[in-house]
Order: sequence, then C-alpha cells, then structure tokens
Amino acid sequence: MGVTLISLHWIYLLFIVLIIGFMALRRDTTLLCIAGIFVLGLVATGSLHASVSGIFSDFIYAIKELLGTILIISIIAGMSKVLTASGVNEALISPFARWIRTPALAFWVIGILMMVISWFFWPSPAVALMGAVLLPVAVRVGLPAIGVAMAMNLFGHGIALSSDFVIQGAPKLTADAAGIPVGDVIAASVPLVIIMGAVTTVTAFWMLRRDLRSGRLPSRRGPGFMPGIAVPPQRSSSPRPGRPEAARPGHSVAVPRRRGGHVRL
Repeated sequence: MGVTLISLHWIYLLFIVLIIGFMALRRDTTLLCIAGIFVLGLVATGSLHASVSGIFSDFIYAIKELLGTILIISIIAGMSKVLTASGVNEALISPFARWIRTPALAFWVIGILMMVISWFFWPSPAVALMGAVLLPVAVRVGLPAIGVAMAMNLFGHGIALSSDFVIQGAPKLTADAAGIPVGDVIAASVPLVIIMGAVTTVTAFWMLRRDLRSGRLPSRRGPGFMPGIAVPPQRSSSPRPGRPEAARPGHSVAVPRRRGGHVRL
C-alpha cells in the first residue's frame, strides 16, 4: 500500500523543522505551533473560519488529553517549592554530602541522587531541591560547576526523564499517541535507557577526567589543597606584575598546592 505525500505533509514537516529550530535557539514555540495549526487547517479546508475554529478545537483536545499530566506537573512543582521553602530539602540532601570526597565521587553521587529524585519529582524541581546543597560541596572537593551540570542533566533530564518509571508522564504521552498500554512502552524502553545511560554517563565522565588531568578544565582544588592559610597583605594598593594580589587584612584565602598543576579523579 503506497502513501502519497501531499501539500499537508510538507507543511507539517516544515513546521516541525521550524519548531526544532526555535527550540535550538531557545525561543518560545507557542505562536509558531498556533500558526502551524492555522495553516494546516486553512490548506486542508480552504475555509478561514474553519481553520480559526480548528485552533480552539485543538486547544480543547490538548487539554482533554494532557490535563492529567498538567495536574501532576503542577502538584510536583508545588511540593518541591514547599520543600525548598521549609528547608526540608537540605535535611534530605545533606547526609549525602558526606560521601562526596573526591571529584569522581561527586560526579557519580550527584548523578545517581539526581536520577532517583527525578523519578519522583522530575528533573526541573529536583535541580532546585539538591543543586543549592550539593553544588558547593562538589566544587569544594575539586569538581568544576560544569561537571556538576553534566551529571545532573545526564542522570536527570537524560536517564530519569526518558525512563520516567514512577510518574509515567512521558511514557503515557507516547502510549496514548500509539494506542498501546503504558506498560508496553516502559518495558520496551528499558534496554534503550540502560544502553543510553551507560554510554552517555561513562563517556562524559571520561572526557571530564581527561580535561581535568590535562589542565584544560580549571578546578578550584587540586591534590594537597591547603585551606585557610592567611597571606600577608602588600603595601601597594595595586598588585605587582607577575605576583598574585594580596588578601585584605584580617582575611584568609585558600592556597592550592598542586603537583604538576593537574587534578586527579
């Protein structure tokens, strides 16, 4: 059975490409989607009022199909804000900070913890729950902020959101579109999630370790880091060329003592 492509297919494909381009440029896609619906309706019906009414009909259909998911997102976002405002997130996350003693442990502990929390709260609220607590700890042991961002995004927005085993919001959208049970989508996604997660996280960790060892990626701490050593101030108000700027009187600065200028994971 052959499929004949008509103008509607090409218009639909054009707007899909435009939407992806807007997302890559971090622009809002709402008006573009509405324009796409209007153009598709106008080409399909040839009627102006029918295409305009089709926009509102699509809104009603989207609300009917996605209302449950929108409600779950609202509840989870509200719960995460309550946890953050009450300080419960610090009590939940602080015990895990004891395990973060090296950059390697920081990467994997933050990543795995982000994945587990994202299964119950989704990645965006999870970033607010644990980022403010664990980011300073990770930077203190030598993991750059970009390394923390890599771990949180790969494990949270990557593994947890693509699997979504607990909330099952993302698999439900796929299942409803395909007309199959949610359980079948989740079962079929397990091998893909495992392979994708292993490849991306291990590759990111290897590249991060390579850049730290080569010195291409700066770190605030190296082997032999000695915090709290006071440096006497200079008399001159401006630092001399080739010499570090002195600390203010009464202040202490952390002076790293590196071996070869590299950081080991």
